[in-house]
Amino acid sequence: MATEDPEFNSYREAAEMPSHRALMLRRFFQDYKLLEGKAVEVDEIRPAGEAYPIIEEALRRYSQQQRKGFKGKH
Repeated sequence: MATEDPEFNSYREAAEMPSHRALMLRRFFQDYKLLEGKAVEVDEIRPAGEAYPIIEEALRRYSQQQRKGFKGKH
C-alpha cells in the first residue's frame, strides 16, 4: 500500500511529486496495461479529491453486483 511506502507516503497529491516520479508513475500504468495486451491512454494525474466519488461509486456498484452474483459476467 502506498500509504506505507516511505518512497511515496509523504505525498498527498500527485502534483507534490517531483516530475521524474510522476513520469515513472505514468509509465507504470502504461506498461501495466500493455503487458495485459490492452490499449491504454494515460492522461494527466488528477487531484485525489476527484477520485473519491469515482471510487465510492465503483465500490457501490461492485457491492450491488456482488449481491446479485457475478455468474456469466466477464
